[in-house]
Parts: sequence; C-alpha cells; structure tokens
Amino acid sequence: MKKFLPLLEVLAICAALVLLALMPSVLSSPAGPDDPDEPLQPSGPSQSTVPTDPDEQAGPSEPSEPSEPADSTDSTEPTEPTEPTEPTDPVKPSQPTAPEEMTALLTEAGYELSDIGGSQLIIVKSTGNEAEICAYDLNEDLVWSKLAPTASGFVGRNGVSRDKREGDKKSPAGLFPLPSAFGNQPDPGCKLPYRQSTKNSYWVDDPNSRFYNQWVEDDGNRDWKSAEHISAVGRAYNYAAVIGYNLDPIVPGAGSAIFLHIGSSPTAGCVALPEDRLMEILLWLDPEKSPEILIY
Repeated sequence: MKKFLPLLEVLAICAALVLLALMPSVLSSPAGPDDPDEPLQPSGPSQSTVPTDPDEQAGPSEPSEPSEPADSTDSTEPTEPTEPTEPTDPVKPSQPTAPEEMTALLTEAGYELSDIGGSQLIIVKSTGNEAEICAYDLNEDLVWSKLAPTASGFVGRNGVSRDKREGDKKSPAGLFPLPSAFGNQPDPGCKLPYRQSTKNSYWVDDPNSRFYNQWVEDDGNRDWKSAEHISAVGRAYNYAAVIGYNLDPIVPGAGSAIFLHIGSSPTAGCVALPEDRLMEILLWLDPEKSPEILIY
C-alpha cells in the first residue's frame, strides 16, 4: 500500500492543477438558468450595451419645423392651348350617286346614270297618253336628289314613240336637252334664255319649208303651208320650255314643235302638266347645269 501512495498523490496533484486551470473560464461565464448559484434577473426590456453620447441621451425632442404645404398646382410651365382642328370634309364620291327611284326609272327607260350629261334631269314616264313627271338635281357632292313630288301630266294622244313622225300625235322617246323657254307672257324670271311671243310669232311644222321646226316672225314672205301661231294657242303657251328634239340636225318630217307646256289633257306630241308644277320646273332650269328631259 505504501508503494502506491506516491502515485495517488501525484494523481491528486494533477487533478487539482486541472481544476485550477478551469476555474477562470467557469467564473467568467454569465449566469443563466442552468447556473444554480446565480440568481435570475427579472425579465424586462433589454438595455443597450453600447454607451450613448450624452448629447444624444433621451429627452424631450425639439419640435420639428412645419413642412411647407404641397403646391396643388403643377410646377411646370403652363402649355399653350392647342388650336382646335378643322373638321375634314367628307370624301366626295368619284361617281354620281342617285336615289333608287331615279335609278329604277333610268333602267326601265334603257339608260344608265352615266348617260346623263347634265346636272338637272326631268323624267317623263308614260302610260298610254298619261305620264308621271319627276325632276332631279345633282349637287356639288355628286348626289342626285328629287326636286319635288312626282307630278301627273300628259304626253301625245297616241302615246310615245322612238320613231316619231310629223303629225302622228306621238311624243318622241329619248333623252333631249332643254335649251330655252318662251311664252305669251313676260319672262317670269327664268334662267334659261326666254323669248316672249308676238302676234307674228310662228313655229313652222311644214317639212318642205326651210324653216321647218323653227321659230319665225312672219314678215309676209312665207314659204310654209303649215305652222303653229304661238300667240293664238292661248294659255297652253303662256309659259313653256323648248324640248330639243329634232333641232340639231333638223330632219324634215321627223316631228316639230315639241314643248314642255301647261296642260291638263293629252297633246299633239308635247309634254303637258299643271301650271304650278310647270312654273316650279321652269324657274329651276339652269343652262349652266345642262338640263335634260328623258321621255319614255
């Protein structure tokens, strides 16, 4: 036993030295819940371990300067108001357009819209010796429109023919110009050239006369055997428009004295309609618009 005592002493000394070496780290570690020897600190808000500048320690804060109210208006320079743009004109059609009624009448007569050379058109649709008469006007936008409601009228006693002959009591069928107006009464304000008749005014219907289908003032040197004495016709010729049938060139015997005039019954070859409707048309006709009449 004495033999082992020095060895045990050595081991005890070593253990003591180890404990002494460990003691500083144990003593320097913070106490926690697992350390039975250190009393627990009451819970509360944590304190900062960083020292603060005395000037920055907590205290009553200085009132802040009130901020400037925001400007509700835009800070940018006001812009000049833009000029309103002018409305653009609608694109005009390249070809004339017409109401269905007009197109249907032209088709029925064997014509197309492109056959109309002027911008005023009278259409005379016959049934026997009676007729329906319409007037159409072409405006600057190339649109045809109806001038007034359809008027009732009359054509030749024997109807309408494309082979008109002198004395057949038929109205000529086709598309003709309306070059002038005339009457037993003074000019009512026509745009067409107007000629007032005299007691010597005649329209020659003798195919053998050099004045066939022409207005003449009788001076006593007649070469005709037959002519209409205009002033003697009376009310029917108070106002009238010349229908340009067989005028250029004049064909002897092809028919003469074809007019648009006042009337309430079938004619010898003219187109007749009530005076109020005739006057409406007569004052509307304008030579600058190359008026035409279509009879069928």
